[in-house]
Formats: sequence, structure tokens, C-alpha cells
Amino acid sequence: MFIFLSLTLLMFVGVLLRYFVLAGVAYWTCWIFKCEALQTRRIDGGMTESRQLPKFRAQMQSEIFYSILACAIFALAGSGIYIAWKLGWTKVYLDISQYGWGYFFLSFWIAAFFHETYFYWTHRWMHGVRVFRKVHKVHHDSKSPTPWAAFSFHP
Repeated sequence: MFIFLSLTLLMFVGVLLRYFVLAGVAYWTCWIFKCEALQTRRIDGGMTESRQLPKFRAQMQSEIFYSILACAIFALAGSGIYIAWKLGWTKVYLDISQYGWGYFFLSFWIAAFFHETYFYWTHRWMHGVRVFRKVHKVHHDSKSPTPWAAFSFHP
């Protein structure tokens, strides 16, 4: 149990660090520095106008809060997958010669296909009338999303 908790904490710090660095750079580039080439790409529901700033700040705080929760969930999932691999419950392999280079590169496409298919269908399911408010509304609460919303999901 100690190994699982230590691994989860380590993964959480890693995912959190990646989130804050990448979202921070994107926020600085798009919102602080205001790179002209990217301004037309921004979704802005008028919340950056001065009369909406308190609401906008609250939205950013919510995006960061829910993103931190998502980072914890990602860390738990990553730790579970790692433990499953160590116990021999998965087909993860480290020796490329075991299946060859062709399968090594093909496996990325296979994984991407299954991930995108899974993501598409679960996302459609989350937009269902009975499910949306319980598990997905937080994701759509950002009227003028910032880079801090990158992981802003319902836990």
C-alpha cells in the first residue's frame, strides 16, 4: 500500500507540474502577452470585459480547482496501471524485439484509435440529459475558457 501511495503522489506531482507549466505558458502567451496571431482563436464570451472580471476570476479558480482534482485522478489511474503491469496483469512490454519495430509503431496508432473511440463515446454519453448535470456540467461552465481549463472535468 505504501508503494502505491508513494507512486501516486509522485505521479500526481509530475502531472500537476506538467499542467501548471504548459497551461501557465499558454495562459501567459494568450492572455497576458496577448499574442496577436492567437487572439482570433480565443473563445471569449465577453467575460474579459472589466464588468465581468470578478466572474472571470472565479471561473479561472474553478478551472484550476477541477484540473487539480483531475490530476489526482490521472495519478491514481497511472499508479493502478503501473501496479497491474508489475503484477503481470497487462501486456505492456519493454523489449521491442519481442514483437518487432513494426508492431512498436503500430501500437501507438492502435492505442490512439481505442483512446479516441472511448473518449468520443463516453463524451457523447456525458451529454445525455440524465447524465450531463451530474458528471459533465463543470466542463462546460467555462464561458470564456482559459488554458487552465485543460483538465477541468467533473471528478
